[in-house]
Amino acid sequence: MTRQGGTKTIRRRPHPAQIVVAGFAGTILIGTALLMLPNAKLGDGGATFLEAIFTATSAVCVTGLPSSTRQRTGAQSARSSSSC
Repeated sequence: MTRQGGTKTIRRRPHPAQIVVAGFAGTILIGTALLMLPNAKLGDGGATFLEAIFTATSAVCVTGLPSSTRQRTGAQSARSSSSC
């Protein structure tokens, strides 16, 4: 491939870090879109954009931040309340 002046255009490959960031961003955007679908939530409609992007980001990045509170089961409560 040449330009008008006869110089060649060099196509640069993306840096591996750019590929990783693009992969994370793409996965988060796809997850957000899927979570906004009506079938992804109980009741009417899908999740709001903010709920969906927060949940997708938490799932992809494994931060451990829950998007909603969950009730503890009896077994979990017994284990967490016992001291060692």
